[in-house]
Amino acid sequence: DSIGAEVLKGLLSGGAKVVVTTSRYNREAMQYYQNMYQQCGARGSTLIVVPFNQGSLQDVKKLVEFIYDDSPRSENLGWDLDYVIPFAAIAVQGREITDIDSRSELAHRIMLTNLLRLLGEIKTHKAKRGYETRPAQVILPLSPNHGLFGSDGMYSESKIALETLFNRWYSESWSAYLTITGTVIGWTRGTGLMNVNNIVAEGIEKLGVRTFSTKEMAFNILGLMHPTINALTQAEPVWADLNGGFQFIPDLKEATARLRAGIRESSEIKKAVAADSSLDFKAVAGAKNESMHKPRVIKPRANHKFPFPTYKSYEQLESLRHLQGMVNLDKVVVVTGYGEVSPFGHAETRWEMEAYGEFSLEGCIELAWIMGLIKHFNGRLKNKQLYSGWVDAKTEEPVEDKDIKARYEKQILEHT
Repeated sequence: DSIGAEVLKGLLSGGAKVVVTTSRYNREAMQYYQNMYQQCGARGSTLIVVPFNQGSLQDVKKLVEFIYDDSPRSENLGWDLDYVIPFAAIAVQGREITDIDSRSELAHRIMLTNLLRLLGEIKTHKAKRGYETRPAQVILPLSPNHGLFGSDGMYSESKIALETLFNRWYSESWSAYLTITGTVIGWTRGTGLMNVNNIVAEGIEKLGVRTFSTKEMAFNILGLMHPTINALTQAEPVWADLNGGFQFIPDLKEATARLRAGIRESSEIKKAVAADSSLDFKAVAGAKNESMHKPRVIKPRANHKFPFPTYKSYEQLESLRHLQGMVNLDKVVVVTGYGEVSPFGHAETRWEMEAYGEFSLEGCIELAWIMGLIKHFNGRLKNKQLYSGWVDAKTEEPVEDKDIKARYEKQILEHT
C-alpha cells in the first residue's frame, strides 16, 4: 500500500478527475485501479491511468502534453491541472556515501531533477494557454529524514533540495502558475520506503514520536487541498509539518539500532524457551507425542467439487400432473447434458472471471489441464520415485497444486 493510493481513493470519493501514473502498466495494475474506481469512484469522478517513467525526460514532456494538449485531432485530454501530487520514489537503503551507484543517481533523478522538470513543463503549458488565474497547487513531498537514518543513498539530498522551491517561488517567474505546499511527511507505516522499519515503529512511538498509517497520512494531505489552504498558498508557500515529532529524537539511528537489538534478543530468548519446553515434553511424554506439537507446513491443495445436480421430489412436481399424456415420450428427444466453450474456458471458469476478476486455484488447474499445459500422472517419475499428481506436459516434472496458478495463469489468460 502507499500514501498516493490512499490519496487517490479520497479524491475519487470526492468526484475528482484524476490522472494517475504507474511504472507497471500491466494487467495486474489495471485491475488494481479498476477495482479502486469501482469501490471509491463517486458521481462525476474520472480515473485515467497512464504509463510513466519519472526517470525519463521524454516521459515527463509527453505526460504534460497529454494532459494539456487540446488540439481537436488529438486524443489528448485538454485539461488544466488544479493539483499536482508528485510522490514517485524508489528505495535506496544500504548505500552510504562510499556506495553511491547508478540506482542512487536514478532515485535522485526521479525525486528531484525530473520532479523540477515536471513542474517546469506544467508552468510552460499554463503560460502558453494564458492560465494565469488558476495556479496548480503542488503538494511537495518533503521529509524530516535529513540523514537521520543513514545508508539511504541520495534520498536526503533530494528532499532537502526541494526546499529551495520556497525561495524560488518568490525569485523566479512561475508563481502565477504554481503554488507550493511543502508537506513534511513523517514516519508512515507500510509504505515501500519504510517497510524495513515497520518492526520498530511501536518502539519509536514509545519514544514520543507519532507514526502514521497510510490512510492517516493521506487524510492529512487531503486536508491540505482544502480551498482555505489553497487560498493561502496563492499568497505565499505553505509549510505543513506532519513529521510527528521526528526532530525530538537526538540520535534516531542509535535509537532504532537499540530497538532492533531488543527485538532480536527477545526473539532468541523465546526460541530458547520453546526449545527447552520441547525437550522437557519429549523426555516426559516421548518423542512420538512430542512431534504432535511441532509446527507443520501445510501446502494448499485444490478442492475440486463436482456436486450432483439437485432435483425435485415427485411431490414437488405434482402441479405438472396435467401435462401427463400430452406427448408420446417414446418419440421425444431428451437433452441430458450440455457443454459450453467460451472466452475464459467454460461456464464455471468464465463466471469466476466475471464475478471475481481472477481464476481460482481450481479454475487454473482445470484450464491448464484442458489446454494441455499439465497432465495427471500416476506412477514412477524419471528418478524412480512414486508420484501421483500433476506434471508439466513438456518436461514431465511434478507441479504442486499451489504452484499451478502462479506458473500457468499468465499463459492461460493470453490464450483464452
